[in-house]
Amino acid sequence: MLTKKEILKLAEFSKIQLSKKEESTLLKDINNILNYVKKVQQYPISEKIKSNNSKYTNLRKDKIKTSQSDLLISQFADKKDNLLRVKKVL
Repeated sequence: MLTKKEILKLAEFSKIQLSKKEESTLLKDINNILNYVKKVQQYPISEKIKSNNSKYTNLRKDKIKTSQSDLLISQFADKKDNLLRVKKVL
């Protein structure tokens, strides 16, 4: 649990100014979050979940599609590499 003094120190580090109401609201909110984290930490994590950092995934393979720019470039008559020659614009 954080104290009001610690909240004020965090605000000072963050270079923010808090009103009295914001101090109490922030103190309440942060302590609620910390209590929730403490509850979550109490649940056991099975080894199966821990070892799920595999380099193999079950995701689909990406398929390369022709982009709009590639399609546009392919239709130009006067081109070299990815440079296109167009009529002079005044």
